[in-house]
Amino acid sequence: MTHCLLLENLAGSLGGGLYSTWTTAAVTHCTMSGNAATGEGSYDLPNGGGLFSYRSELAFMNSILWRDEPNEVYVDPEAVGDPVFTHCDVQGGYPGVGNIDADPGFRSYADFDCVLWPGSPCIDAAAGEDDAIPWSRVHPAYGRHNLPVADMGAYGGPGNLGWIR
Repeated sequence: MTHCLLLENLAGSLGGGLYSTWTTAAVTHCTMSGNAATGEGSYDLPNGGGLFSYRSELAFMNSILWRDEPNEVYVDPEAVGDPVFTHCDVQGGYPGVGNIDADPGFRSYADFDCVLWPGSPCIDAAAGEDDAIPWSRVHPAYGRHNLPVADMGAYGGPGNLGWIR
Protein backbone atom coordinates (compact mmCIF):
# COMPACT_ATOMS: atom_id res chain seq x y z
CA MET A 1 0.00 0.00 0.00
CA THR A 2 1.42 3.36 -1.00
CA HIS A 3 0.00 6.90 -0.71
CA CYS A 4 -3.21 5.74 0.99
CA LEU A 5 -5.68 7.49 3.25
CA LEU A 6 -7.52 5.17 5.63
CA LEU A 7 -9.95 7.53 7.34
CA GLU A 8 -12.92 7.17 9.67
CA ASN A 9 -13.55 3.46 9.20
CA LEU A 10 -15.52 1.53 11.79
CA ALA A 11 -14.95 -2.12 12.71
CA GLY A 12 -16.39 -4.45 15.31
CA SER A 13 -13.76 -5.65 17.75
CA LEU A 14 -10.51 -5.49 15.83
CA GLY A 15 -8.72 -3.37 13.24
CA GLY A 16 -10.67 -0.23 12.41
CA GLY A 17 -8.13 1.01 9.86
CA LEU A 18 -6.32 -2.20 8.93
CA TYR A 19 -6.92 -5.79 10.04
CA SER A 20 -4.06 -8.11 9.18
CA THR A 21 -3.73 -11.84 9.77
CA TRP A 22 -1.11 -14.13 8.23
CA THR A 23 -0.06 -11.38 5.83
CA THR A 24 3.16 -9.91 4.53
CA ALA A 25 2.77 -6.30 3.46
CA ALA A 26 4.57 -2.98 3.14
CA VAL A 27 2.73 0.24 3.98
CA THR A 28 4.52 3.35 2.73
CA HIS A 29 3.45 7.01 2.86
CA CYS A 30 -0.01 6.25 4.23
CA THR A 31 -2.19 8.09 6.73
CA MET A 32 -4.57 6.33 9.10
CA SER A 33 -6.78 8.57 11.22
CA GLY A 34 -10.18 8.57 12.87
CA ASN A 35 -10.64 4.81 12.59
CA ALA A 36 -12.27 2.85 15.41
CA ALA A 37 -12.73 -0.66 16.73
CA THR A 38 -16.01 -0.45 18.67
CA GLY A 39 -15.92 -3.63 20.75
CA GLU A 40 -19.03 -5.06 19.10
CA GLY A 41 -18.06 -8.54 18.02
CA SER A 42 -16.67 -11.84 19.13
CA TYR A 43 -13.84 -10.40 21.26
CA ASP A 44 -14.33 -8.92 24.72
CA LEU A 45 -12.34 -5.73 24.19
CA PRO A 46 -11.89 -3.51 21.14
CA ASN A 47 -8.31 -3.29 19.93
CA GLY A 48 -6.39 -1.79 17.09
CA GLY A 49 -8.41 1.22 16.04
CA GLY A 50 -5.63 1.93 13.55
CA LEU A 51 -4.05 -1.51 13.10
CA PHE A 52 -4.73 -5.02 14.38
CA SER A 53 -2.00 -7.51 13.54
CA TYR A 54 -1.89 -11.26 14.09
CA ARG A 55 1.02 -13.33 12.75
CA SER A 56 1.71 -10.83 10.01
CA GLU A 57 4.97 -9.41 8.71
CA LEU A 58 4.15 -5.73 8.30
CA ALA A 59 6.58 -2.95 7.49
CA PHE A 60 5.33 0.62 7.89
CA MET A 61 7.50 3.44 6.56
CA ASN A 62 6.91 7.21 6.36
CA SER A 63 3.33 6.82 7.56
CA ILE A 64 1.08 8.48 10.14
CA LEU A 65 -1.29 6.75 12.58
CA TRP A 66 -3.21 9.35 14.59
CA ARG A 67 -6.59 9.71 16.38
CA ASP A 68 -7.60 6.05 16.04
CA GLU A 69 -9.63 4.51 18.88
CA PRO A 70 -9.13 2.82 21.27
CA ASN A 71 -5.43 2.58 20.31
CA GLU A 72 -3.25 2.96 17.23
CA VAL A 73 -1.56 -0.43 17.08
CA TYR A 74 -2.54 -3.72 18.65
CA VAL A 75 -0.51 -6.87 18.14
CA ASP A 76 -2.14 -10.07 19.33
CA PRO A 77 -0.07 -11.38 22.28
CA GLU A 78 0.04 -14.84 20.64
CA ALA A 79 1.57 -13.34 17.50
CA VAL A 80 5.06 -14.29 16.43
CA GLY A 81 6.38 -10.82 15.53
CA ASP A 82 5.56 -7.17 15.82
CA PRO A 83 5.09 -4.86 12.85
CA VAL A 84 8.13 -2.75 12.04
CA PHE A 85 7.69 1.02 11.93
CA THR A 86 10.39 3.36 10.58
CA HIS A 87 10.10 7.11 10.15
CA CYS A 88 6.45 7.09 11.22
CA ASP A 89 4.35 9.29 13.46
CA VAL A 90 2.38 7.02 15.80
CA GLN A 91 0.18 8.52 18.51
CA GLY A 92 1.31 7.12 21.84
CA GLY A 93 4.69 6.22 20.33
CA TYR A 94 6.07 3.08 18.77
CA PRO A 95 9.67 1.86 18.79
CA GLY A 96 11.66 2.17 15.59
CA VAL A 97 14.20 4.28 13.73
CA GLY A 98 13.03 7.84 13.08
CA ASN A 99 9.60 7.39 14.70
CA ILE A 100 7.93 10.29 16.49
CA ASP A 101 4.87 10.84 18.69
CA ALA A 102 3.76 14.36 17.80
CA ASP A 103 0.47 15.85 16.65
CA PRO A 104 0.78 16.01 12.85
CA GLY A 105 -1.54 19.02 12.71
CA PHE A 106 -3.93 17.73 10.09
CA ARG A 107 -6.09 20.18 8.22
CA SER A 108 -8.37 20.05 5.24
CA TYR A 109 -7.13 21.92 2.21
CA ALA A 110 -8.71 22.21 -1.25
CA ASP A 111 -11.05 19.26 -0.57
CA PHE A 112 -8.18 17.06 0.67
CA ASP A 113 -8.27 15.66 4.20
CA CYS A 114 -5.28 15.19 6.52
CA VAL A 115 -2.95 17.63 4.79
CA LEU A 116 -0.03 18.62 7.03
CA TRP A 117 -0.10 22.22 8.25
CA PRO A 118 3.00 24.38 7.78
CA GLY A 119 5.23 23.69 10.77
CA SER A 120 4.01 20.10 11.22
CA PRO A 121 6.66 17.81 12.74
CA CYS A 122 5.88 15.33 9.94
CA ILE A 123 7.14 17.71 7.24
CA ASP A 124 10.62 16.79 5.98
CA ALA A 125 10.71 13.92 8.51
CA ALA A 126 10.42 10.89 6.21
CA ALA A 127 13.21 8.73 4.85
CA GLY A 128 13.99 8.06 1.22
CA GLU A 129 13.86 10.09 -1.94
CA ASP A 130 12.98 13.77 -2.08
CA ASP A 131 9.33 14.39 -2.81
CA ALA A 132 10.12 17.08 -5.43
CA ILE A 133 6.77 18.70 -4.71
CA PRO A 134 6.60 22.41 -5.58
CA TRP A 135 5.14 23.30 -2.19
CA SER A 136 4.85 27.00 -2.94
CA ARG A 137 2.18 26.04 -5.51
CA VAL A 138 0.11 24.51 -2.72
CA HIS A 139 0.33 27.64 -0.56
CA PRO A 140 3.04 30.27 0.01
CA ALA A 141 3.37 29.20 3.67
CA TYR A 142 4.35 25.70 2.55
CA GLY A 143 7.04 27.08 0.27
CA ARG A 144 8.66 28.73 3.30
CA HIS A 145 8.40 25.71 5.61
CA ASN A 146 8.78 22.66 3.40
CA LEU A 147 11.97 21.55 1.69
CA PRO A 148 12.00 18.95 -1.08
CA VAL A 149 12.75 16.29 1.57
CA ALA A 150 9.96 13.71 1.78
CA ASP A 151 7.15 14.21 4.29
CA MET A 152 5.41 11.55 6.34
CA GLY A 153 1.89 10.55 5.40
CA ALA A 154 -0.22 10.05 2.31
CA TYR A 155 0.77 13.26 0.55
CA GLY A 156 4.52 12.91 1.01
CA GLY A 157 7.16 11.09 -0.94
CA PRO A 158 8.18 10.79 -4.54
CA GLY A 159 5.61 10.46 -7.29
CA ASN A 160 2.79 12.05 -5.36
CA LEU A 161 2.05 15.25 -7.25
CA GLY A 162 -1.44 14.30 -8.43
CA TRP A 163 -3.24 16.01 -5.57
CA ILE A 164 -1.65 19.42 -6.19
CA ARG A 165 -3.75 21.60 -8.46
